[in-house]
Amino acid sequence: MEHYSSKPLREAIFFVIKNAIIEGIFLPGDRLTEDDIAQQFNCSRTPVCEAFGKLE
Repeated sequence: MEHYSSKPLREAIFFVIKNAIIEGIFLPGDRLTEDDIAQQFNCSRTPVCEAFGKLE
């Protein structure tokens, strides 16, 4: 995450999740919820929701 610290939080979360999908950390069928991701990043659900929207 520190690699993306110069970006807005929603962009950083987007890139971290995208890379986790590409690297196979998140697999097809894995349930990713806004609450779980927000807790991992210690942030509100809003930037996570925005990152999910961009991922869609």
